[in-house]
Amino acid sequence: MNPSELRQALERFGGSQADLARQAGVTRRTVVRWLAGDRRIPWRIDTLARRAMNRDAWSGRRLKAR
Repeated sequence: MNPSELRQALERFGGSQADLARQAGVTRRTVVRWLAGDRRIPWRIDTLARRAMNRDAWSGRRLKAR
């Protein structure tokens, strides 16, 4: 996942940088660095964002990050 894709995921679900930081257990500054391309987006964030962007094939519901 690149910064643009992560930004699209945030916009699609109406989340803020602070919301993502809280859910990921990181600081807002870390999220800013991901979105700027200064830091690599961790695989767990990549996976959660991609799952949220795709429909769950079994239930037809969107998955939520915890």
